[in-house]
Amino acid sequence: MISIGLMSGTSMDGIEAALLETDGSPNILRPLGHISLAYDPRFKILLKSAEYAVKKYKGNLEQAKIYYTEAIQDYIKEAFNIAADTDVKAHIAQIISDLFLYLYGKTGKNQSHLNIPLDHVIEHSTKLHGIAVKNLLKAQKINASQIDVVGYHGQTLFHNPTQKISIVVGNGQQLADELGITVVNDFRSRDIEAGGCGAPFAPLYHYALAVRDNKLPIAVVNCGGISNISLILNDNEENVLGFDTGPGNALIDGLVRQRTQGKKNMDTDGQYGKQGRVDKAVLA
Repeated sequence: MISIGLMSGTSMDGIEAALLETDGSPNILRPLGHISLAYDPRFKILLKSAEYAVKKYKGNLEQAKIYYTEAIQDYIKEAFNIAADTDVKAHIAQIISDLFLYLYGKTGKNQSHLNIPLDHVIEHSTKLHGIAVKNLLKAQKINASQIDVVGYHGQTLFHNPTQKISIVVGNGQQLADELGITVVNDFRSRDIEAGGCGAPFAPLYHYALAVRDNKLPIAVVNCGGISNISLILNDNEENVLGFDTGPGNALIDGLVRQRTQGKKNMDTDGQYGKQGRVDKAVLA
């Protein structure tokens, strides 16, 4: 089968789309190409505000939807660390106006009471995943009819597997209608119900690569927004382990956003980190 995999991680930098031919085993596993679609900085704010809202209500998406418009203001205040000598209300109103313009292509009539429903943000996120697929098809010069399936992870807003809660948003049917390709999604629910951390595919892919390339035993560490590890002991897929290990880039990204008052979202090339020194006691 020829498949496309989609991923937008907890760092919320953008969308990755990868093209792969495989029979589901290490025997046939051919990466055919990939592209990245970076998020507009304004959309990052909308997503981070959604994450902020869902976190406040500990995974209750319906409560988060009610609070969302207010959450955008609260997130901006907290994340951007707006200088004390700034007219905070005016500054926030301008940012929200820019967000409204980005999402709807127009400015709102009443700038002080702009309402942006969370459902519209989720719908836009789904549209962007469709654009990523179309960009990949164009780059690889293939037609949608040649693709057997699209794997659509969606956007994580809240994740607490110990309480068996993981809020991942995105409309799989909307994406399938947009692309005319079969879409599979909602990968986490059953894994979490079974006691997993909610990311069942990455360890299996790492297993397939390790067996194909005879790199055994091996540990694969992914330091995304949340860090996780795959441990492949041998060629028996029953012995594959995979789990979260704690925060990754999320903490660094949050600190950079706060220190730069929202001008930057990450420590690009480690430019700030390189200026410091390692606390060897903490490291030990």
